Amino acid sequence: MKVTHPTLQDLNTIMDIEINSFGTQIADSQSSMEERIKVINDTFLTVRNKDNQVIGYIVGPVSNNLYLTDDLFEQVQPNPRTGGVQIVLSLATHPDARGKNIGTHLLKSLEKLAIHNQRSAISLTCLEHLISYYEQFGFDNHGIAQSTYGGMKWYNMIKPLNHD
Repeated sequence: MKVTHPTLQDLNTIMDIEINSFGTQIADSQSSMEERIKVINDTFLTVRNKDNQVIGYIVGPVSNNLYLTDDLFEQVQPNPRTGGVQIVLSLATHPDARGKNIGTHLLKSLEKLAIHNQRSAISLTCLEHLISYYEQFGFDNHGIAQSTYGGMKWYNMIKPLNHD
């Protein structure tokens, strides 16, 4: 699997994956995703198939706060070079590519990048049925999040990072 950073030419494919993965109720807007490609491309990773098409992605900013807050979906600031907490706003795989460990590969790739950039942790929110998925990657459940994104109940999942 080839991990790359997206270009603006990938935007439509990324949006198709986003909507297929999250539905229109909680999918991010095309303008938000475009801004992320432009501003936080350093923490926006994609997996491409043999035809160089994006089949999965993970994206999020770096924050000084341990927990994801809803404003991070709307406001995009450039990431600091080092330090902070790596936030995950979206992790999604194309429906035809599910079950092929693409999400696992993206999580591990982002973790390597976060360790390289001396981030203290990776933080995300997920729905209750996904808690065990993230726990298998070393994330700890920190309980119900303050986030009300999409009118849903989210859980804070945190993975502390070691810099050995």
